Amino acid sequence: MTTRIPLPGYTAITVPEDHDGRRMHKFLASYTTCPATMLFKLARKGALRVNQKRIKQDYRVRAGDVITLPGEFCQEAKRASKSKSHEFEVLWEGPTALVVNKPAGVPVHAGTGTRRGVIERIRDVYPDAELAHRIDKETSGALLIALNHAELRHLQRAFREQNVIRIYRAVVEGRWAGTRDVKAPIARTPKTMVVRADGDDAHTRFRRVENRGPNTLVEAELITGRRHQIRVHASHEGHPIVGDRAYGSRTGAQRMFLHAYQLEFTLRNGEHVAVTAPVREHKDRRS
Repeated sequence: MTTRIPLPGYTAITVPEDHDGRRMHKFLASYTTCPATMLFKLARKGALRVNQKRIKQDYRVRAGDVITLPGEFCQEAKRASKSKSHEFEVLWEGPTALVVNKPAGVPVHAGTGTRRGVIERIRDVYPDAELAHRIDKETSGALLIALNHAELRHLQRAFREQNVIRIYRAVVEGRWAGTRDVKAPIARTPKTMVVRADGDDAHTRFRRVENRGPNTLVEAELITGRRHQIRVHASHEGHPIVGDRAYGSRTGAQRMFLHAYQLEFTLRNGEHVAVTAPVREHKDRRS
């Protein structure tokens, strides 16, 4: 085997097995102080190389790859710091994943008008953390996060293949009767999602829990996982979620009453995990 010695002023980083297949800039986030845009620029100029070869900026690393880049951009790999806090209630934690109880009003990642979402704050403690799935900004409850790339790929596949049990609780307008299997295809429009014949297959199983004054507390199990699926299907049935103005709520509620209540999944090592997220009254943590 040939030992590769980096040029003077360069640092060499070997990709471990559990990061195989990860995008280069995401893998390097634990090792470099520069943003992804700078890494892309270094790759285009040939200053960032893999196995002494030029690469494209969308390159996915392989286990055993040796990445070299100018040492001035590098820092020691960050590890979990017990002195730091990501501020979220942890419902369950293992060595390769964790589940947090996301407050309503906090986005899962940074975006327009938001500097730091859930995942950015989690990375203060776990630099390699990635979202295994997403829930809406105004939805509260259980959010599953992978702590390494191998677990991320496993969990994302489980979601795609519908091997994760996801049960939500919602307060809907009016009196919901019994149990209903709603099978109505959902399509995207420029502004929202709608039930439409040419949409993607979508299936939600609703069950009445109890009356709440003129409204009803229901459980909704996602059989498929389309965007805004529970919200669209509840509205389609004539019972929009309280506070969900985008889908027809007529109440004056200040927030949408939708909560990711239960998650059941199996980890890469075969461990089965079931988590229930209690409903909390969270303070506003928007950034």
